Amino acid sequence: MSDYEVSIKSEIPDDELLEMARNNVRVLVRCERVEQEEDFGPKINPGLYAVDVTKKTFEFLDAETQKPIASSAMEIAGTYNPDDDTWLWPWFNRSADKACAEVKKAYESMPELTDFVATKKFTISLTDADLLARWVALRMGWVGTFAAEYPDQPITFIAIEKLSPSQKGLNCVCCFGNDVTHKITVAALTKDLGVCNYCAQVHRDILMSKAEMDDGITYEEFVKKVRSKPKAKKAKPKEDDAYADFFSGSPCIGCGNTDGVIMAPHAGVCHLCALKAIDELTANGSFVTE
Repeated sequence: MSDYEVSIKSEIPDDELLEMARNNVRVLVRCERVEQEEDFGPKINPGLYAVDVTKKTFEFLDAETQKPIASSAMEIAGTYNPDDDTWLWPWFNRSADKACAEVKKAYESMPELTDFVATKKFTISLTDADLLARWVALRMGWVGTFAAEYPDQPITFIAIEKLSPSQKGLNCVCCFGNDVTHKITVAALTKDLGVCNYCAQVHRDILMSKAEMDDGITYEEFVKKVRSKPKAKKAKPKEDDAYADFFSGSPCIGCGNTDGVIMAPHAGVCHLCALKAIDELTANGSFVTE
């Protein structure tokens, strides 16, 4: 792990890490679709996108019709080469230097990054490159970033200004990206993010397994234990944990807690918020039990 990776994670305040996690979900649930497979569970299908560097526009496309789902103004936040784990600022990239004016201003206004802005290229992990790009997008007041990948090319992090509410026009979307063809009901954890009735069932199964296998108690006893437990302090991930940013280091998108977070590909919900979603869905009769 490089010194830069450690410093970036430690520099980002907890409230910004939480909002970055939420913004990441807001972007990814619009470009990834989760399909329920009977034998193998959820399967993620990446969405399509189109980037016009000259016009500085970004579009998510419907996978079937290839028509735009949502569009936004864009800037290039940086590029990452997985072959040698190097980050390149966009203003040093001839093909991208005209699509990064606002990003450069944001970077230069962040004293935490003063030592790095003038460095053309340096070694960094992919996880931290993603954090870096999302952090500056947050400081710009933009919704987040998207990692655009092309064959035999470095990964380009696109800063996205804004997006439409959702592909289906829902006010609140499932934070785990559930976009199954059958109707879903979402229990809100924030004004626009929550847990759908199908993902809530998965959460309950996970909690039941944890109660039996890890704690040796009944599900009802485990629920009581979770609800009576004082809220844990937010903890930074261990530096030697290769999966820290995806598991222990990711905050619950509902409350920001990092203790007991149930993870999906790009979001996390703590045990208590999962139970809140289950309670709400059960109360309105939409909790799936099959």
